Amino acid sequence: MRFSRCLIVVGMSLVFMTGVHASNDCSHIKGLKDTQNITCGFVSVPEDHSKPEGKKIEIAYAVIRSEAKDKRPDPVVFLSGGPGSGTLNAGFIGFMRSSPLIKKRDIVLFDQRGIQHSSALPDVGKGVFDAMAANVDLKGERELIAIALSKTQKEADSQDRDLGSYNTFQNASDIAVVMKTLGYKKYNLFGISYGTRLGRAAQDLFPERLNAVILDSPNPMTDDFLMGRIESFSAAADKVIKACDSDEKCRKEYPNLKREYFEVVRNLDRNPLKIEYDNSVFWVNSQDAMYFLRRQLYRNNAVTMFPAFVRALKEKKVKLIADAIRGERADVTNGTFNSSMFLAVSTYESMNTRNTSKKIDELYSSLPHFPAKLGFFTNLYLEGMSFHSKSLPVKARKFKRSKIPTMIFVNQYDPVTPPENGALFQRDLERSKLYILDEAGHSGGDFPCKMKVMVEFMNDPAKDPDTSCLKLFK
Repeated sequence: MRFSRCLIVVGMSLVFMTGVHASNDCSHIKGLKDTQNITCGFVSVPEDHSKPEGKKIEIAYAVIRSEAKDKRPDPVVFLSGGPGSGTLNAGFIGFMRSSPLIKKRDIVLFDQRGIQHSSALPDVGKGVFDAMAANVDLKGERELIAIALSKTQKEADSQDRDLGSYNTFQNASDIAVVMKTLGYKKYNLFGISYGTRLGRAAQDLFPERLNAVILDSPNPMTDDFLMGRIESFSAAADKVIKACDSDEKCRKEYPNLKREYFEVVRNLDRNPLKIEYDNSVFWVNSQDAMYFLRRQLYRNNAVTMFPAFVRALKEKKVKLIADAIRGERADVTNGTFNSSMFLAVSTYESMNTRNTSKKIDELYSSLPHFPAKLGFFTNLYLEGMSFHSKSLPVKARKFKRSKIPTMIFVNQYDPVTPPENGALFQRDLERSKLYILDEAGHSGGDFPCKMKVMVEFMNDPAKDPDTSCLKLFK
């Protein structure tokens, strides 16, 4: 099916009203005690929007209502990242509840299809985490991941789940149905990371319903989920190492950071580090070290945390390493991240079967910051190409030109959505503003400042907002 045809079919299905069974009961959201200005509910949508009379799934939402007397009619719809990250949890709801966005607008949150409270897919995450924790090399990890994927596929089949229907365009159609059900005629989108890709799909599918769009850390459809990550990791590591070398304090503490980084990781290939924590064991091999070092680059303080983690691996500082492991384990045990959704979306629109093991190895060899390959992503990519049979042609992985007012944020040191992605997005956005922030981390930074700028932009998209509080890269 051609890409344009796919958009037409999915878009047409939005005229059909789906079943709704809404409730003000928010008890399914763990830890959420104060629901004074919150309404929760579920909307039934087609698993495949091109088949509106077919199988239905549920989308869980929560509306945080603004109590302003002069409340604006266009709410903010938050689009989470991943793909696979859940939104409906007490911590994030509390964060949004106290943000500048709520002052004069409602905020609409929802778990995307296949995640947490929205007809969650059987999650391969625990199997993949266990594969990482095992004392095996990259080849052994791949074999364990293959076993975990096979088990998850069989479980999905037993539940009659169409994994190929869990993709960005079906996701975008869900937004339109939920918002129509809630009675909002026009609204704003605020997407982070993968949520920016989802936001762009929504711009193409129902532009007439959007007032403004904010895209933080742009994740393009053309992105190949492994090759892009390899390239952006190398670029971010290079920037962080150079930043440390140019900072007197950092240089004094880590006088040979790059050499230490390579030596530490390569030593783990021969002598894996056994981390005992919470009555569990995690063997940190070289590929696992690369994974956790990459995760340090997601942080706002990446310039200090990347070298600190290298030193922790060298000196076997268990606490810092164990905390990183706990963070990853929490995602697969508390249900806030669904790795099967990540893989279902990626199989459909972020994989390229031409990228063989040989081609991937050539890319690794061509870049300067890889003493070992990335754990998790490399094997999940190679094994996950057959997670389901549906795939959007590579040439069709692009968006239409859009006239919707759009604001783009991207961090200079981002290890997964680099500044180049902002320029790539902007090419097809006729009314856009791009802000490259001189900050580390992925989609982090000074959120109170960013939200202040966002509010001003949504209030008057034709006007340039006051960006004096932003730390812009020059």
